[in-house]
This record gives sequence, structure tokens and C-alpha cells, in this order.
Amino acid sequence: MTDTVKFFGGPKDGESYPLLTARLLHIPDARDMVEKVTPEGVVTLFGNHTYEMACYRMANGEKTYRLEYRGYKKPEEK
Repeated sequence: MTDTVKFFGGPKDGESYPLLTARLLHIPDARDMVEKVTPEGVVTLFGNHTYEMACYRMANGEKTYRLEYRGYKKPEEK
């Protein structure tokens, strides 16, 4: 088993990331994710890209993992 997983699609295509057990990974547009607390709840000030962990079984039975691009969420209105 590998310690890293590759991104497929989106802005991180081809990069490696440490293997994780989460199903979804959100990558912010900015270096740091900024949130603002409002009476209605928490508002994200930057959009984020979503990747989903996928597992494929090869013909020889070996498993391969990758983070597949699922889309972009625009920042919420302030």
C-alpha cells in the first residue's frame, strides 16, 4: 500500500497528497480558509475545490487510490 495518493483533475492535477481515510477533501482558493461568523451561521469567504477519494481494484487484485475532482463551490455572499 502507498503512503500518498494522486490528484486527478482540477487545480491540483498530478500532485501527491498523504493517504487519508476521509471521503471528501476540500481545497480552499486561498492559502488559508477564512470564515466569518454571522447571526445566520458561518459564511465562507473563499471558494473551495472538492476532491473525492476513489478506490479501484486492478485485474490482479491490487487496489489503487486517487483523489478525483468533483467540482468548485463559489464563496458565499457576505
